Formats: sequence, structure tokens, C-alpha cells
Amino acid sequence: MNVILKLPLPDIICMKIFNYTNKSPHSKLCLGILNKKLKGRMINNINNDDNLTCINRKRIVNYPESIFIDLYYFSNFCNLKTLVLSWTNVYGNISVLNVLSNLILLDLEYTNISGNISSIVSNKNLNTIILSNTRITGDVIHFSKLPKLQNICVCNTFLYGNLIHFKNLLNLELCNLNNTKVEGDIVHLSHLVNLTRIFIECGYGRIYGNVMNIILLPNLIDYNFSSTKVTGGPLSSFHNSLFEWVGKY
Repeated sequence: MNVILKLPLPDIICMKIFNYTNKSPHSKLCLGILNKKLKGRMINNINNDDNLTCINRKRIVNYPESIFIDLYYFSNFCNLKTLVLSWTNVYGNISVLNVLSNLILLDLEYTNISGNISSIVSNKNLNTIILSNTRITGDVIHFSKLPKLQNICVCNTFLYGNLIHFKNLLNLELCNLNNTKVEGDIVHLSHLVNLTRIFIECGYGRIYGNVMNIILLPNLIDYNFSSTKVTGGPLSSFHNSLFEWVGKY
């Protein structure tokens, strides 16, 4: 293993060579490599790559947050359901995750991740996407291809597109689009009866409509349309429950 990993090639190329030459249905090769990258802080009680279903930096004792590591090394576990690497120095392109068909929760908030949101439309089981404060770009139309989505947090990203593409996300409970380039009439959200929290602050004039279309939603707890062209009533509920929600992950 050490010989291959020390080849005078980029780390990702070395790992691909390593995986190709050592394919086995009963191995923990990818776990071993990831553990090495994380300075031995990875989960040690998993005996097979395929058995790893959760990687959550909050549950790894003394996770080495200062280490710069490519997202690719977290993408080699076919049964992974939860990937939480928020507030770490992980970097790379989000497209490497499109092979994780079982992924349910993705949290890469405040990381150095980039790429187009279209890369993860194949992750049909996703119900929570937290990509706030990253360099992610792309059209929000791609969210409409993920019907199980319940929570979307993508504030301070380069996402764009129209709110009309959210109208069929009937399972949506939380949506944070603060400081994005998304535009449109909030009336398109008025049929999302499961919606509890909606934040589209600082829409730069691209967000408009009557706030009563949202206030009357039966399960709504919190909302904020400050610095938009939304009219018809108070533009914020002032509950600030978003921080409470994010904390549970």
C-alpha cells in the first residue's frame, strides 16, 4: 500500500490505482487510506468499507479540522448515508459524490468545496443538503429532481434560478436561500404545506410577492424576507430558529 501511495503522482491518482489493483468485496482498504489521511482519527471498529454508513466529523474524537483533505477520499463508501464535514478544510469538487446512491444527509457547510449542484441529482435519496458558505454554483432547477428533499441550506453560495422549481418539493420543511441569486415570486412556495422555516433574506430585488402566501402555511414557524421586494405584511418572524435547527447535526 505504501509503495503505491508514494508514487510521484497526485494523491487521487495514486488512490485510484490502489483501488483498481486491490479490488475485493471484503476489504477496508478505503477506510485504511482515509484513516491515514486523518492521522488515525477515523472510525476503527468498522471491518469493511461497505459497512460504513456514517461519517460525521462531530462524532470523531479530535477530528483534525486543520488538515486539508480532498473530498474524494470520503466518496469511496457505497453504502454511506450520512456525510457531515462542516467547518473543516475538506476541499474538492462535489461531483465525486454522485456515486453515493444511498446518501441521505450531506453537510459540507463552511468548507472549500466547489462544483455544480447538478452533480448530485443522481443522489435520489437525499433529504438534507447543507452547503452554505461554499463555492457551489448551479441552477436550483436541479433540486426538483430530488423529490425526497426536506431540508435545503445553501445560503452564501452562487446558486441561481427561479423559485418555481421548488413548488413540487412537497416534503420540504426548511429552505435557506439567503444571499443567493435565486429569484421569483414566493407564491410558488404557497403549496408546500410541510414548510416550517423559509429564509430568503437579501434577495437584491429578485424575490417578490405577497408574504401572506407564506404566513398562512399551516406548519410555518419562522421566516425572513428582509431586503427583498416582498410586500403585504411583516417580512420577518424574528424567531431566529435556524440556528437551533442547524445545531442538531
